[in-house]
Amino acid sequence: MKRPDAAGLALDDLTVPRPGSTTLREVWSRALRGALIDLLTLTPPAGSASWPSMRAALLRLAKAQPGALFSAIRLPSVGTRIRCLRDPSRDDIDRREVFDGLHAALADALGAAWTGPPPPVGVSFTSWPRRAMWRDGEWVAADGSGPLFFDVGGGVVLCRADDSPLALHEAHPDKDGNRASLGGELVDAWAGGLRRALEAIEVALPPLHQEMTVALRQVVPVGFYEEQHLSASFRENLGTAYVSLHPQDITMVEALVHEFSHNKLNALFELDPVLHNAFSPLYSSPVRPDARPLHGVLLAVHAFVAVATVHRSLRRVGHPLASHPSFGARLSAIEQGNAQGLQTLQNAEPTDVGRALLDELSRLATVG
Repeated sequence: MKRPDAAGLALDDLTVPRPGSTTLREVWSRALRGALIDLLTLTPPAGSASWPSMRAALLRLAKAQPGALFSAIRLPSVGTRIRCLRDPSRDDIDRREVFDGLHAALADALGAAWTGPPPPVGVSFTSWPRRAMWRDGEWVAADGSGPLFFDVGGGVVLCRADDSPLALHEAHPDKDGNRASLGGELVDAWAGGLRRALEAIEVALPPLHQEMTVALRQVVPVGFYEEQHLSASFRENLGTAYVSLHPQDITMVEALVHEFSHNKLNALFELDPVLHNAFSPLYSSPVRPDARPLHGVLLAVHAFVAVATVHRSLRRVGHPLASHPSFGARLSAIEQGNAQGLQTLQNAEPTDVGRALLDELSRLATVG
Protein backbone atom coordinates (compact mmCIF):
# COMPACT_ATOMS: atom_id res chain seq x y z
CA MET A 1 0.00 0.00 0.00
CA LYS A 2 1.29 3.42 -0.94
CA ARG A 3 1.20 6.04 1.79
CA PRO A 4 -0.37 9.40 0.88
CA ASP A 5 1.93 12.29 0.03
CA ALA A 6 1.46 16.01 -0.56
CA ALA A 7 1.05 15.77 -4.32
CA GLY A 8 -1.46 18.26 -5.69
CA LEU A 9 -1.87 20.18 -2.43
CA ALA A 10 -1.86 23.99 -2.53
CA LEU A 11 0.13 24.77 0.61
CA ASP A 12 0.32 28.55 0.61
CA ASP A 13 -1.85 29.01 3.72
CA LEU A 14 -0.86 26.21 6.07
CA THR A 15 0.53 28.69 8.61
CA VAL A 16 -2.37 31.16 8.66
CA PRO A 17 -5.47 29.94 6.81
CA ARG A 18 -7.52 32.12 4.54
CA PRO A 19 -11.30 32.25 5.10
CA GLY A 20 -12.83 29.02 3.87
CA SER A 21 -9.46 27.30 3.58
CA THR A 22 -9.46 23.50 3.31
CA THR A 23 -5.65 23.15 3.34
CA LEU A 24 -5.31 21.77 6.86
CA ARG A 25 -8.36 19.55 6.49
CA GLU A 26 -6.78 17.89 3.45
CA VAL A 27 -3.34 17.59 5.07
CA TRP A 28 -4.93 16.10 8.21
CA SER A 29 -7.06 13.69 6.20
CA ARG A 30 -4.07 12.42 4.26
CA ALA A 31 -2.05 12.03 7.46
CA LEU A 32 -4.88 9.92 8.92
CA ARG A 33 -4.95 7.77 5.79
CA GLY A 34 -1.22 7.30 6.26
CA ALA A 35 -1.84 6.16 9.83
CA LEU A 36 -4.38 3.62 8.58
CA ILE A 37 -1.81 2.18 6.20
CA ASP A 38 0.76 2.16 9.02
CA LEU A 39 -1.74 0.23 11.15
CA LEU A 40 -2.54 -2.38 8.53
CA THR A 41 1.13 -2.95 7.67
CA LEU A 42 2.73 -2.70 11.12
CA THR A 43 5.12 -5.33 12.45
CA PRO A 44 3.81 -6.46 15.85
CA PRO A 45 6.10 -7.33 18.76
CA ALA A 46 7.47 -10.85 18.77
CA GLY A 47 4.96 -13.36 20.02
CA SER A 48 1.85 -11.26 19.29
CA ALA A 49 -0.45 -14.15 18.43
CA SER A 50 -3.49 -11.86 18.28
CA TRP A 51 -2.23 -9.75 15.39
CA PRO A 52 -3.48 -11.86 12.42
CA SER A 53 -7.05 -11.85 13.71
CA MET A 54 -6.77 -8.17 14.69
CA ARG A 55 -5.59 -7.26 11.19
CA ALA A 56 -8.37 -9.30 9.59
CA ALA A 57 -10.94 -7.43 11.69
CA LEU A 58 -9.39 -4.09 10.74
CA LEU A 59 -9.46 -4.97 7.04
CA ARG A 60 -13.16 -5.85 7.31
CA LEU A 61 -13.84 -2.54 9.04
CA ALA A 62 -11.86 -0.59 6.44
CA LYS A 63 -14.24 -1.94 3.80
CA ALA A 64 -17.52 -1.99 5.71
CA GLN A 65 -17.26 0.99 8.10
CA PRO A 66 -14.33 3.19 7.06
CA GLY A 67 -15.78 6.20 8.87
CA ALA A 68 -15.79 4.39 12.20
CA LEU A 69 -12.20 3.25 11.70
CA PHE A 70 -10.99 6.72 10.76
CA SER A 71 -12.77 8.19 13.79
CA ALA A 72 -10.88 5.75 16.01
CA ILE A 73 -7.55 6.57 14.38
CA ARG A 74 -8.15 10.27 15.04
CA LEU A 75 -8.11 9.58 18.77
CA PRO A 76 -4.72 10.29 20.39
CA SER A 77 -4.95 7.01 22.33
CA VAL A 78 -5.00 5.14 18.99
CA GLY A 79 -3.12 7.28 16.46
CA THR A 80 -0.13 7.96 18.71
CA ARG A 81 0.43 4.25 19.34
CA ILE A 82 0.20 3.45 15.64
CA ARG A 83 2.90 5.99 14.81
CA CYS A 84 5.10 4.76 17.66
CA LEU A 85 4.91 1.18 16.39
CA ARG A 86 5.48 1.76 12.68
CA ASP A 87 9.28 1.59 12.99
CA PRO A 88 10.17 -1.95 14.17
CA SER A 89 13.70 -0.85 15.06
CA ARG A 90 12.57 1.84 17.49
CA ASP A 91 14.05 1.06 20.89
CA ASP A 92 12.90 3.99 23.05
CA ILE A 93 9.47 2.46 23.78
CA ASP A 94 8.21 -0.82 25.19
CA ARG A 95 6.71 -2.23 21.98
CA ARG A 96 4.70 -4.92 23.74
CA GLU A 97 3.13 -2.41 26.11
CA VAL A 98 2.36 0.03 23.30
CA PHE A 99 0.88 -2.73 21.13
CA ASP A 100 -1.36 -4.02 23.93
CA GLY A 101 -2.49 -0.45 24.61
CA LEU A 102 -3.30 0.00 20.92
CA HIS A 103 -5.31 -3.22 20.94
CA ALA A 104 -7.31 -2.05 23.98
CA ALA A 105 -7.81 1.49 22.68
CA LEU A 106 -9.03 0.25 19.27
CA ALA A 107 -11.49 -2.19 20.81
CA ASP A 108 -12.79 0.47 23.17
CA ALA A 109 -13.11 3.20 20.52
CA LEU A 110 -14.86 0.92 18.02
CA GLY A 111 -17.24 -0.63 20.53
CA ALA A 112 -19.76 -2.93 18.90
CA ALA A 113 -18.05 -2.51 15.53
CA TRP A 114 -14.96 -4.32 16.84
CA THR A 115 -15.02 -7.99 15.76
CA GLY A 116 -11.40 -8.79 16.54
CA PRO A 117 -10.07 -10.56 19.62
CA PRO A 118 -10.72 -9.03 23.04
CA PRO A 119 -7.85 -6.91 24.38
CA PRO A 120 -5.51 -8.21 27.08
CA VAL A 121 -6.92 -8.06 30.59
CA GLY A 122 -5.65 -5.25 32.79
CA VAL A 123 -4.35 -2.96 30.02
CA SER A 124 -5.07 0.67 30.90
CA PHE A 125 -5.05 3.82 28.84
CA THR A 126 -6.44 7.29 29.31
CA SER A 127 -8.83 9.52 27.38
CA TRP A 128 -11.40 6.76 27.26
CA PRO A 129 -13.86 5.10 29.66
CA ARG A 130 -11.71 2.13 30.64
CA ARG A 131 -9.87 4.42 33.09
CA ALA A 132 -13.02 6.20 34.28
CA MET A 133 -16.68 5.78 35.13
CA TRP A 134 -19.66 7.81 33.94
CA ARG A 135 -21.36 9.76 36.72
CA ASP A 136 -23.55 12.87 36.72
CA GLY A 137 -22.88 13.61 33.08
CA GLU A 138 -19.10 13.34 33.05
CA TRP A 139 -16.30 10.81 33.07
CA VAL A 140 -14.90 10.53 36.59
CA ALA A 141 -11.61 8.88 37.52
CA ALA A 142 -12.20 5.38 38.85
CA ASP A 143 -10.02 6.21 41.86
CA GLY A 144 -12.45 8.94 42.91
CA SER A 145 -10.04 11.81 42.34
CA GLY A 146 -12.45 13.73 40.14
CA PRO A 147 -13.26 14.16 36.46
CA LEU A 148 -10.59 13.24 33.93
CA PHE A 149 -11.86 15.26 30.98
CA PHE A 150 -13.37 18.73 30.63
CA ASP A 151 -14.89 20.28 27.54
CA VAL A 152 -13.25 23.67 26.97
CA GLY A 153 -15.05 24.45 23.69
CA GLY A 154 -14.48 23.88 20.01
CA GLY A 155 -14.31 20.11 20.43
CA VAL A 156 -11.21 20.44 22.64
CA VAL A 157 -10.97 18.72 26.02
CA LEU A 158 -8.66 19.23 28.97
CA CYS A 159 -7.24 15.76 29.65
CA ARG A 160 -6.18 15.47 33.29
CA ALA A 161 -4.43 12.13 32.78
CA ASP A 162 -2.14 11.06 29.97
CA ASP A 163 -0.42 7.80 29.15
CA SER A 164 1.16 8.61 25.81
CA PRO A 165 4.25 6.44 25.27
CA LEU A 166 6.14 9.67 24.57
CA ALA A 167 4.91 11.91 27.39
CA LEU A 168 8.15 11.78 29.36
CA HIS A 169 10.43 12.02 26.33
CA GLU A 170 12.10 15.41 26.33
CA ALA A 171 14.22 17.22 23.75
CA HIS A 172 14.21 20.65 25.37
CA PRO A 173 17.18 21.31 27.69
CA ASP A 174 15.07 23.35 30.13
CA LYS A 175 12.41 20.70 30.70
CA ASP A 176 12.05 17.23 32.21
CA GLY A 177 9.19 15.55 30.43
CA ASN A 178 5.49 16.35 30.28
CA ARG A 179 3.87 14.78 33.32
CA ALA A 180 0.16 15.54 33.52
CA SER A 181 -0.38 17.95 36.42
CA LEU A 182 -2.79 20.73 37.30
CA GLY A 183 0.04 22.37 39.24
CA GLY A 184 -2.09 22.79 42.34
CA GLU A 185 -4.67 24.90 40.50
CA LEU A 186 -8.39 24.15 40.31
CA VAL A 187 -9.79 22.59 37.19
CA ASP A 188 -12.06 25.63 36.80
CA ALA A 189 -8.98 27.86 36.52
CA TRP A 190 -7.57 25.66 33.76
CA ALA A 191 -10.84 25.39 31.89
CA GLY A 192 -11.42 29.14 32.16
CA GLY A 193 -7.94 30.01 30.93
CA LEU A 194 -8.22 27.69 27.95
CA ARG A 195 -11.72 28.86 27.05
CA ARG A 196 -10.69 32.53 27.16
CA ALA A 197 -7.67 31.78 24.98
CA LEU A 198 -9.76 29.89 22.42
CA GLU A 199 -12.33 32.69 22.39
CA ALA A 200 -9.61 35.28 21.77
CA ILE A 201 -8.23 33.22 18.88
CA GLU A 202 -11.72 32.96 17.40
CA VAL A 203 -12.13 36.74 17.55
CA ALA A 204 -8.67 37.43 16.12
CA LEU A 205 -8.51 34.78 13.39
CA PRO A 206 -11.75 32.84 12.89
CA PRO A 207 -10.26 30.55 10.19
CA LEU A 208 -7.48 29.46 12.56
CA HIS A 209 -9.99 28.74 15.31
CA GLN A 210 -12.02 26.72 12.81
CA GLU A 211 -8.93 24.63 12.07
CA MET A 212 -8.54 23.95 15.78
CA THR A 213 -12.07 22.54 15.92
CA VAL A 214 -11.04 20.14 13.14
CA ALA A 215 -7.71 18.90 14.45
CA LEU A 216 -7.00 19.79 18.11
CA ARG A 217 -8.50 17.08 20.31
CA GLN A 218 -6.98 17.48 23.77
CA VAL A 219 -4.83 19.72 25.94
CA VAL A 220 -2.79 17.93 28.62
CA PRO A 221 -1.94 20.14 31.64
CA VAL A 222 1.73 20.16 32.66
CA GLY A 223 1.74 22.43 35.71
CA PHE A 224 1.27 26.07 36.69
CA TYR A 225 4.08 28.63 36.58
CA GLU A 226 3.83 32.38 37.15
CA GLU A 227 7.20 33.31 35.66
CA GLN A 228 7.51 30.99 32.67
CA HIS A 229 5.51 28.89 30.29
CA LEU A 230 6.16 25.29 29.25
CA SER A 231 4.53 23.48 26.36
CA ALA A 232 5.25 20.64 23.97
CA SER A 233 3.90 18.48 21.18
CA PHE A 234 5.06 15.36 19.38
CA ARG A 235 4.96 14.36 15.74
CA GLU A 236 3.42 11.01 16.68
CA ASN A 237 0.76 12.55 18.94
CA LEU A 238 -1.32 14.48 16.43
CA GLY A 239 -4.23 16.31 18.02
CA THR A 240 -2.57 16.81 21.42
CA ALA A 241 -0.91 19.83 23.02
CA TYR A 242 0.95 19.73 26.35
CA VAL A 243 0.50 23.15 27.98
CA SER A 244 1.20 24.75 31.35
CA LEU A 245 -1.19 27.26 32.91
CA HIS A 246 -0.13 30.89 33.08
CA PRO A 247 -1.90 33.79 34.82
CA GLN A 248 -1.79 35.96 31.67
CA ASP A 249 -4.38 35.08 29.05
CA ILE A 250 -2.20 36.31 26.18
CA THR A 251 0.41 33.71 27.15
CA MET A 252 -2.25 31.00 26.94
CA VAL A 253 -3.24 32.29 23.50
CA GLU A 254 0.39 32.06 22.40
CA ALA A 255 0.73 28.54 23.81
CA LEU A 256 -2.32 27.17 22.01
CA VAL A 257 -1.41 28.79 18.70
CA HIS A 258 2.20 27.65 19.05
CA GLU A 259 1.47 24.00 19.83
CA PHE A 260 -1.37 23.79 17.33
CA SER A 261 1.00 25.11 14.67
CA HIS A 262 3.41 22.29 15.58
CA ASN A 263 0.54 19.85 15.13
CA LYS A 264 -0.15 21.21 11.66
CA LEU A 265 3.46 21.00 10.57
CA ASN A 266 3.81 17.54 12.11
CA ALA A 267 0.86 16.39 10.00
CA LEU A 268 2.60 17.76 6.92
CA PHE A 269 5.78 15.86 7.86
CA GLU A 270 3.68 12.70 7.59
CA LEU A 271 3.35 13.49 3.87
CA ASP A 272 6.59 15.18 2.87
CA PRO A 273 10.10 15.76 4.31
CA VAL A 274 9.71 19.52 3.58
CA LEU A 275 13.51 20.08 3.86
CA HIS A 276 16.17 17.88 2.28
CA ASN A 277 18.71 19.02 4.89
CA ALA A 278 16.30 19.00 7.82
CA PHE A 279 18.51 17.28 10.41
CA SER A 280 22.08 18.27 9.66
CA PRO A 281 24.07 20.42 10.09
CA LEU A 282 23.03 22.28 13.26
CA TYR A 283 22.33 26.02 13.47
CA SER A 284 21.64 28.53 16.23
CA SER A 285 17.97 29.00 17.03
CA PRO A 286 16.26 32.34 17.86
CA VAL A 287 14.18 30.68 20.60
CA ARG A 288 16.33 27.87 22.00
CA PRO A 289 19.61 27.90 23.98
CA ASP A 290 20.91 24.85 22.11
CA ALA A 291 21.95 24.48 18.47
CA ARG A 292 19.15 23.08 16.37
CA PRO A 293 18.74 21.35 13.01
CA LEU A 294 16.78 23.31 10.43
CA HIS A 295 13.83 21.02 11.16
CA GLY A 296 13.61 22.55 14.65
CA VAL A 297 14.17 26.10 13.39
CA LEU A 298 11.34 25.63 10.88
CA LEU A 299 9.00 24.37 13.60
CA ALA A 300 9.80 27.44 15.72
CA VAL A 301 9.43 29.99 12.93
CA HIS A 302 6.23 28.42 11.63
CA ALA A 303 4.69 28.59 15.10
CA PHE A 304 5.86 32.10 15.96
CA VAL A 305 4.82 33.57 12.61
CA ALA A 306 1.31 32.32 13.40
CA VAL A 307 1.57 33.76 16.92
CA ALA A 308 2.67 37.15 15.55
CA THR A 309 -0.24 37.15 13.09
CA VAL A 310 -2.69 36.48 15.92
CA HIS A 311 -1.14 39.30 17.96
CA ARG A 312 -1.49 41.73 15.09
CA SER A 313 -5.09 40.64 14.55
CA LEU A 314 -5.89 41.14 18.23
CA ARG A 315 -4.51 44.66 17.97
CA ARG A 316 -6.40 45.35 14.76
CA VAL A 317 -9.79 44.32 16.21
CA GLY A 318 -9.12 46.21 19.44
CA HIS A 319 -9.23 43.16 21.67
CA PRO A 320 -8.63 43.96 25.38
CA LEU A 321 -5.58 41.67 25.41
CA ALA A 322 -3.84 44.05 23.03
CA SER A 323 -4.09 46.90 25.55
CA HIS A 324 -1.64 45.34 28.01
CA PRO A 325 1.43 47.59 28.47
CA SER A 326 3.82 44.83 27.40
CA PHE A 327 1.84 43.76 24.33
CA GLY A 328 3.75 45.88 21.80
CA ALA A 329 7.16 44.90 23.16
CA ARG A 330 6.23 41.23 23.08
CA LEU A 331 5.05 41.44 19.48
CA SER A 332 8.26 43.24 18.48
CA ALA A 333 10.36 40.54 20.16
CA ILE A 334 8.48 37.79 18.34
CA GLU A 335 8.86 39.55 15.01
CA GLN A 336 12.58 40.01 15.60
CA GLY A 337 12.97 36.33 16.40
CA ASN A 338 11.02 35.41 13.26
CA ALA A 339 13.33 37.56 11.15
CA GLN A 340 16.37 35.83 12.66
CA GLY A 341 14.82 32.42 12.13
CA LEU A 342 13.98 33.15 8.51
CA GLN A 343 17.55 34.29 8.00
CA THR A 344 18.74 30.91 9.29
CA LEU A 345 16.25 29.13 7.04
CA GLN A 346 17.95 30.63 4.01
CA ASN A 347 20.32 27.67 4.46
CA ALA A 348 17.44 25.28 3.80
CA GLU A 349 17.20 22.99 0.80
CA PRO A 350 13.42 22.70 0.54
CA THR A 351 11.28 20.25 -1.34
CA ASP A 352 8.59 21.77 -3.59
CA VAL A 353 6.24 21.58 -0.61
CA GLY A 354 8.85 23.18 1.61
CA ARG A 355 9.38 26.03 -0.84
CA ALA A 356 5.68 26.91 -0.75
CA LEU A 357 5.78 26.89 3.05
CA LEU A 358 8.90 29.07 3.25
CA ASP A 359 7.37 31.52 0.78
CA GLU A 360 4.27 31.79 2.97
CA LEU A 361 6.36 32.38 6.09
CA SER A 362 8.36 35.12 4.39
CA ARG A 363 5.19 36.79 3.15
CA LEU A 364 3.50 36.72 6.55
CA ALA A 365 6.61 37.85 8.43
CA THR A 366 6.88 41.02 6.33
CA VAL A 367 3.30 42.09 7.10
CA GLY A 368 3.38 44.94 9.59
